[in-house]
Amino acid sequence: MLYSAKIGYNYHEYLKNLSMLIDTRKKQKNIEFSLIICLFLGIGCASNSPTMQIMRSDKPMAYKQGFLHGCESGHARGGNSNYDLFINKKRYKKGSQYWLGWRKGYKRCQSLYDSEGRKWEDYPIP
Repeated sequence: MLYSAKIGYNYHEYLKNLSMLIDTRKKQKNIEFSLIICLFLGIGCASNSPTMQIMRSDKPMAYKQGFLHGCESGHARGGNSNYDLFINKKRYKKGSQYWLGWRKGYKRCQSLYDSEGRKWEDYPIP
């Protein structure tokens, strides 16, 4: 009887340890999964859009501001009601860096829309 009681005790201790081990592994899996999700979110948020490329470039600040204003205006002209036509008339002198950036941004962002104001990426894939 003493022998079977000892085996029973060890069996219960074994199950307890096994349960703790399984819980620890589940926690590790959850942490690994969370880290993978954070990694993918971080990669997804690291935008490689034309606007971000321009902002990271070595172009003059006037060109960058013109590009942003032109892009905002391009979205507005394209039909997106979340944007407004924006231009700094004092800086918009022909040949200036602001002017060059504004025109480039306007063309780039307006070209994202069709004649009815829909984004090209919103069309269903056949």
